[in-house]
Formats: sequence, C-alpha cells, structure tokens
Amino acid sequence: MSPDAVPAKEAIVMVDEHGVIEAFNQAARALLALTGSPLSGLRIVDLLRPAPGQEADMWVRLRDGLPDPGAPAGERRELRLWRANGTSFPARLAIVPVSVAGRSSYTCFIQDLAQARPQEARSFLSQGQLRELAGHIEAAREGERTHIARELHDELGQQLAAIGMDVAWLTRRVQRQEGNAPEVLLRLVAMAQLVDETSAAVRRLATELRPAILDNLGLVEAIRWQIAEFTRRSGVRVKLSAPAEVERVAGVQATALFRILQELLTNVGRHAAATRATVHLRETRSQIVLTVRDNGRGIRDQEAAGLDSFGLVGITERVALLGGRFEISGRPGHGTKATASLPLHRGLP
Repeated sequence: MSPDAVPAKEAIVMVDEHGVIEAFNQAARALLALTGSPLSGLRIVDLLRPAPGQEADMWVRLRDGLPDPGAPAGERRELRLWRANGTSFPARLAIVPVSVAGRSSYTCFIQDLAQARPQEARSFLSQGQLRELAGHIEAAREGERTHIARELHDELGQQLAAIGMDVAWLTRRVQRQEGNAPEVLLRLVAMAQLVDETSAAVRRLATELRPAILDNLGLVEAIRWQIAEFTRRSGVRVKLSAPAEVERVAGVQATALFRILQELLTNVGRHAAATRATVHLRETRSQIVLTVRDNGRGIRDQEAAGLDSFGLVGITERVALLGGRFEISGRPGHGTKATASLPLHRGLP
C-alpha cells in the first residue's frame, strides 16, 4: 500500500534495511523541505539526523545499515531532528521493522510537534468526552452481546429442547414396536446425544457472550466463575485476591476488567506454559487495578513491546479509551506480569 493511501498529516517514509528510501507520502516531502527534488534512492539518515545525544537506537541502526531483528516495534520517541538544509524541528519518531518473504525493511513515522502541539492541546480538552463516548460504545457492544446471548438461550435453547423431546418420543415408540430395527434405535440414540451436546454448546456460548453472573452478582463473583472455568479447561491453578471494596465497581469498568481478565487468562493458557497464576484486584484512591501473574515461560521484551497479539492490542485499546494504562512484562523462565489500571469513575454507566 502506498503511504499516500494513509489519510494522515504524519510523514511516512518506507526504507530498505540500509535506510534507502523506497516510498513516501506528500507529508514526508513537505517535512523534509525537498519539494522539488527526488527522494527515492536517497538515505533517510542523510536527510534527517537527530541532535547530538538524542539518536534513537533504530535510527543509528538505519544509519549504519545494521539489521535489527529484536527492536521494539513502533516505539515512539520525542527528539529534535535536523534537516539537510540546516533547519530543525521537535519530532515524534517511530520506526517499525517489517519483514516480508525474508526481506527486511522499515516504515518511519515522523510528526512535527511544532505543528502538532496545538492540535494535541485541543485533543486533551476532549479526553473526558472520549471516555464518555468509549463508555457508550462499550455499553452498546455489551448490550448487543447480552441480546445475542438471550436469543441463543431462549430461542435456540427452546427449539433444541423441543427436538430433544421429539427424539425421546420417537425412541419410546420404536422400542415398543415388535421387531424394531436396531439401526433405527442406534440412530435415535445418536441424535439424542447430538441434541444434548448442541444444547450444552449453546449454553456455553451464551454464557461466554455475557455471563449472567456479572450482572446478577457483580465483578468479583464473575471473576471467581471465570477462574473456575479456566482452571477446569486448562488445569492451571489460579489464586484470587480481591478485597471487599472492589465489589462496588460496576458498569463499563466492571465489564472492561472482566473482558481483560478473560483475554489475559486465555494468553496464560495458550502461550505461557504455566502451572500456577494469581489474579489480584485492588482499589487505590483514584484507580482500580487488575494484575495477573503466572509462573510460565515469561513474555520476551520484544513481544511485550510489539504487542503483536490481537488480544493484547485489544486490551491496550480498551484500557486507553477508558483513560487507563496497560503494562506487561516478563523474564524468561520466571513468568509474566500484566497490569491494567483504570481511573475510578463511580458515575460511569
């Protein structure tokens, strides 16, 4: 995809592993102050250089033409950059390594903070509105989940129950007839078993879509139930610590924390190779904090920095929309620790 296909004022420059420019958008040409000169074939580090003492590691590697397989992907840094014409500007820089068919390249995202700051200031003014909107979006999404769960349970569940009763009636009729065909009875028994298994699957799906316990008994009991389900499926023993005061957390925050816990436990079960885990939920004066630890293999720094799991990306976005923070770290052989902190807003729906 061409960088100009991205609707942004941010300068985007694609370079090969030696920093040679392969593609760029018009914002990059304007930022580099080279409106009349060709850019392709030039090295990005010859057109922009950091101020002394501010060289980002990735930038140095691009300058020296070194591969960087373990670089944190997309880490944004603020520094002052100098153009080839001698002018400078405060910048926010992110360099993302890309590997396609064994060929390495980098995409550089560069933002002129001198132009961006006023816009950012206006953006900060609307953070409260953004959180409110996020709350409405989350409430709408969970409302739809609840609706689908009820439809599954009430409509499909009742229809399956009716089919099960019909199969049972047919089985009794066939058994009472003389010379009943054994193969028919076997088929009816198999049908009854299939109906039972399908009914169980529908109940499970409905519960996973929106556990009724979250609405009826609150966050802590919902977490207890989720932990029990996780242990039953994975065999990983989980210890919960949740003081009584966190029972008051409800609405969007309770839903967000429950969904975050689900995803973190899924990661423990799929990737951590853990045998034990702990879940700690606590309140501070201004935050509600969820921490999940395990004794598994330990997430690597580049995995944590890259957040290349869709689940971890989803957690990060969910927490950010609610004005919170998500952190994950680990040590090889010593497990992983993930912490989601949300601002404590009692008034959220």
